[in-house]
Amino acid sequence: MSAPITGRTARIVFLAITSGAVLMTGVLVALRQPPVEGDLSLKPFSYLAPLFAAAAAGLSLTLRQRLTERRTGKGIDEWWQANFPTACLIWTAAELAILAGALSYFLAGGLVGPLTAAGGLVLLLLNAPHLIEPK
Repeated sequence: MSAPITGRTARIVFLAITSGAVLMTGVLVALRQPPVEGDLSLKPFSYLAPLFAAAAAGLSLTLRQRLTERRTGKGIDEWWQANFPTACLIWTAAELAILAGALSYFLAGGLVGPLTAAGGLVLLLLNAPHLIEPK
């Protein structure tokens, strides 16, 4: 039998996903080598990142609508028990956008990657546990 999911568990998982995505982005930015002059072979990767970010935004909006309402007489921990898998999918979709942007910057450079990663981070923070749980 697994342990019950509580609001505290959700916050810990959210923090782990957020810190892992930010840490991995920092590593990819730090390890990036300057591109070879005239080499455009990796440039198409910079155009894929916004597509991943748009898909992640659409998926998170769709999944956020699937979160159930809190029933009268039920506590917030019961709500998290029922909605934790959906919340994890929302956070993972936003993490995909962050990592796609970081990988795009690592491979191709330019501003598209960092802007995509920043958009993914905003998407992740807009779906923080305290913002998606009912009051």
